[in-house]
Amino acid sequence: KTKEEVSSMARYLVRSAVEEGASGLHVECQENYVRVRLRKDGVMQHKTDLPARVGASLIDMLKTAFRVKGGKYWEET
Repeated sequence: KTKEEVSSMARYLVRSAVEEGASGLHVECQENYVRVRLRKDGVMQHKTDLPARVGASLIDMLKTAFRVKGGKYWEET
């Protein structure tokens, strides 16, 4: 997938999470697919599965957009 396609996926997933009232968006790379789940009312709910080839790019894009480093949010200085 191109950067534009992955960017479009990321925007869609974030927009969906917000519209559905999710408190968390979880993207998990599996061997053959990428699982996307939303946390709503403390419960993880399956959103969709995506092709494995988009996993690394999608996660990198989301980490950059939400300023996540090493699994933790960056602290503002």
